[in-house]
Amino acid sequence: MNDKKNTMIVLLLISAVLLSGMLFVARQTSQSAQAGNTATRFGDYVMCPGARETDSDNVYVIDVRKQRMNVYMIEPGRPDMIAVDVIDLKQYFAK
Repeated sequence: MNDKKNTMIVLLLISAVLLSGMLFVARQTSQSAQAGNTATRFGDYVMCPGARETDSDNVYVIDVRKQRMNVYMIEPGRPDMIAVDVIDLKQYFAK
């Protein structure tokens, strides 16, 4: 009976030491969230965010079928997007 009790105490102590070590390592290595500009494709459209030097940002939407890129500007505090430019990609990349 005493052997089972001692074995259980040793197993619980080992588990406590392992969990404490894992907690210590997890707190020492903080992983901050990584974010970047990534393009997202929805069917025939590719959307990509772009930063600007001013307070506003751009969203680039490429219509793959029409081979056209629409540029929209997003300003903080405004509920809508402003259409800035439309670029015909066929002409832009023509040889």
